[in-house]
Amino acid sequence: MHPFSSLLILAALAQDPQPAPSADSLESVSATLPDFSYAGYDHGESAPPDVDGLTLDVTDFGAVPDDRRDDAAAIQRAFDAAERVAPCVVFFPPGRFQLGTLNGPPIKPLTMTASGVVLRGSGHEAGGTELFLPRHLDAVDPEKMWTTPYALELGPASLEQGPPKRVVSAYGGPTNELLLDDGRDLVVGDWVRIAGRTPELNAAFVAPHELEPEWTRMLEQGVQVSQRLQVAAVSGEQITLRAPLRIALTLEDPRDLELVVSEQTMGTGIGVEDLAFVGDWTQRFRHHRSDVDDGGWSLLQLRNVNDSWIRRCRFTNVNRPWVLSRCANVSVLDSYTDGNSGHHASGLSEATNCLVAWYADRAGHHHGPGVQARAAGNVFHAVTWPASTSFEAHANFPMLTLFDACRGALRYGHWGGDRRGLPNHLGGLVFWNFEQVGAPVRGFQFWRPRSKGVHGRVLPPVLVGWFGPAEAASSLAPNQARALVSKGTSVEPASLWKQQLAARLGGVLPAWLAER
Repeated sequence: MHPFSSLLILAALAQDPQPAPSADSLESVSATLPDFSYAGYDHGESAPPDVDGLTLDVTDFGAVPDDRRDDAAAIQRAFDAAERVAPCVVFFPPGRFQLGTLNGPPIKPLTMTASGVVLRGSGHEAGGTELFLPRHLDAVDPEKMWTTPYALELGPASLEQGPPKRVVSAYGGPTNELLLDDGRDLVVGDWVRIAGRTPELNAAFVAPHELEPEWTRMLEQGVQVSQRLQVAAVSGEQITLRAPLRIALTLEDPRDLELVVSEQTMGTGIGVEDLAFVGDWTQRFRHHRSDVDDGGWSLLQLRNVNDSWIRRCRFTNVNRPWVLSRCANVSVLDSYTDGNSGHHASGLSEATNCLVAWYADRAGHHHGPGVQARAAGNVFHAVTWPASTSFEAHANFPMLTLFDACRGALRYGHWGGDRRGLPNHLGGLVFWNFEQVGAPVRGFQFWRPRSKGVHGRVLPPVLVGWFGPAEAASSLAPNQARALVSKGTSVEPASLWKQQLAARLGGVLPAWLAER
């Protein structure tokens, strides 16, 4: 095991990833590490709470476990009541509750928009609570296979947004301080969306590679930045953010990046725990064959929320288990998907500083755990997927992602993404103590040449502690990493995320992580 100095990690905090030649020294990699310590509920500083208080039992609203009848209307009544009395717990006793029937009307999503509501079952294993989807959901637009909704959709359907405020300070790297043209109406605790797009910077975002003609979203609109961050202080026109704004680029002329800040009325404190979500997806999956293959068995969506969580949940025989859409600082903990393989093992779409930890894709979904459009600052810790699939990098400008102490395979054809939205992943992809499984692909390329097709473009990652089968360390093609350190063996500390979090908090891990 290779020691990695804590001093180097401290020096790496607040650094932005920059193109650098492949290197085998710890000193050279230290300056390429983003700070991932802000990921998860409460920015990682505490565990999601064990909520007590008012409890609504779904059986009091007409739901009956194990009777093979439709419980969807009763569960929606419980959700509607929770909207009126939140904060509260919606409790599911042991047994199976059906979300529709096989021969009844089409399945419609169950919705709950209020903050402070926790859906709590009686355990996600045998003898606990199952929410069973007996038939698939239909796409909203059959011509667009990605428009299938989720069986449960939690959080505000849309966001009220305050008037836009332009950032007038220059962006030269990660920063918690922003000067606005108008600081009125913002107060401590507000959540803001910071967004921008600048086509003139396209070439800088993909350097050292060249732009390609198929990337029409980037070529026509520019790289799209969208991050949701919390206001920690306001002083006149200057705001201080609890977590830094970060972009996978440090600019020679930082004024080139135009950013706009808008207040967001996000939901908060929504929890889903101790539940099993079970579908009846038993077909052999075929990518993009139909809306049913791609999303007919979609179970759980958290949308437009912050400081929320999914924990101790199982997802069986589904093809899209869960997604975090336009979320910030959400934690997905101690959960897994199993049964029949489907489309996605996870979903982080326009998600900022979210944490997926101790999560396993046992089903081997086509797209393994990973990120999608405009995701930034997200961490996958102790996450596993099998040799049949790969991590996901689904294009449309994800950046700054950490796979920390993870175990899985690398396979072509599993990253995902329409060629119009490529590259698959921008800068700031880091693998720390990654154990590769299965037979390695010889000469593996994160950035595939055009001679191999128009798909498969991941900006060179930083690889620290890359090990597995005897040939794994030598399976990469040359010049595929910004830095490659400790080939064939792990490094200390075992977790970059935990080390960075402890460093930010004065050298001590939060109590909830001390024993994990």
